[in-house]
Amino acid sequence: MMRVRRLPLDIQIFYCARPDHEPFVKIITVEEAKRRRSTCSYYDDDDELALPVLQPHSALLENMHIEQLARRLPARVQGYPWRLAYSTLEHGTSLKTLYRKSASLDSPVLLVIKDMDNQ
Repeated sequence: MMRVRRLPLDIQIFYCARPDHEPFVKIITVEEAKRRRSTCSYYDDDDELALPVLQPHSALLENMHIEQLARRLPARVQGYPWRLAYSTLEHGTSLKTLYRKSASLDSPVLLVIKDMDNQ
């Protein structure tokens, strides 16, 4: 009887093709990628963090903010599309509306708040 080994869900697969190399597939775990980043001051690879696509475009977050947030998210939530669930510009300032809009979400939630001092 053949056993099927389950692969961890946090695997990144890179497809690389360079003019001086044959195309190849490189599979590394998220833990390995984080280990490389933490142990090396410079790692020569093209594994740039892909920025999430915001649907629709954010009035608060610029690419710099998105990159900083995406780098700090746990591996299990990376790769999800970022969708706007609630905005005071669109939905008003009601907490009830925020709770109602959030109640039906079945994916991880990132709450971004801008205060009166534009922070």
